[in-house]
Amino acid sequence: MNLKRISALSCLLVLATNPVIAQSMLEHRTLLSTTSESSLAQRLPVPWFISFLSPYERGQNIRSADGSILLNISDSVSSIYDPTTSYDVGRFFKPQGSRLSFIVNWGPITGTVWSVGIDTGYRSQKLKLNPSIFFGTTSSWQTGKNQTISFGLGAWLGGKVNETPCLDDYDREYSCSTLTAWADKNPVNQSSYKYLDLRFKQLF
Repeated sequence: MNLKRISALSCLLVLATNPVIAQSMLEHRTLLSTTSESSLAQRLPVPWFISFLSPYERGQNIRSADGSILLNISDSVSSIYDPTTSYDVGRFFKPQGSRLSFIVNWGPITGTVWSVGIDTGYRSQKLKLNPSIFFGTTSSWQTGKNQTISFGLGAWLGGKVNETPCLDDYDREYSCSTLTAWADKNPVNQSSYKYLDLRFKQLF
């Protein structure tokens, strides 16, 4: 067994024995591409490993399963109508329970990695993010001497966002996070995260 094959096998064994990798979705996609290419080059299957996509609540940002910001929350918010009026709104968005988000990856076929993940969602008094699941795959093919093409796709499914308004003393609805009229508030982004990757690699 040559040195390159031993090095690749050692790398894959590390992934198998240390299956926790914290990263963003973009880093996850890059990792799948390089792992697929390494599996193809060394003709070795990919042991399972887990990508933990965290953290999600960085400071006061509430994020979707893919890491994009849903809401920017400050403990104290001032009204755009009257800057002298401010309220403590952090309690409305304090998480009720823990959250877990991860993707399990494995490659029983040389050059191909399959991915299945779950995000348990987020729940607070005024914002609820439903659980979501992830499916994806990445494959690599050698198209010539020192040439490789990788193709990957994936998507988070579910994760519907439900935000409820606060009520003033006259039962008028307003946004808890901005202190603006509910009718004037921009809706929370509901688009699902999908990606399609095509990479070409040429070694010189």
